[in-house]
Amino acid sequence: MIIIIATIIAKKDKIAEVKAGLQNLVAHTTQETGCISYTLHQDRDNTNVFMFYEQFKDQAAFDFHASQPYIATFSARAGELLEQAPKLRFLDLV
Repeated sequence: MIIIIATIIAKKDKIAEVKAGLQNLVAHTTQETGCISYTLHQDRDNTNVFMFYEQFKDQAAFDFHASQPYIATFSARAGELLEQAPKLRFLDLV
């Protein structure tokens, strides 16, 4: 199983647009066969900070996810929407 915590920091004036874009990713990603869990969270104190908790069946499922057009579409706009590149933390279940 592949487990990831992804942190996305929206520009202050782009929070609503980023949130909508991330919710679109959830709608698509949760339909992927290898997706076990893909939940979006928003920080209560810093509302421009979003975090995903992601679980994929295996590396192939994550690679499939990363290659999808909806990921590419969001990534292409990252420079105008985000404070910095998303940070991915890969975790092991213990």
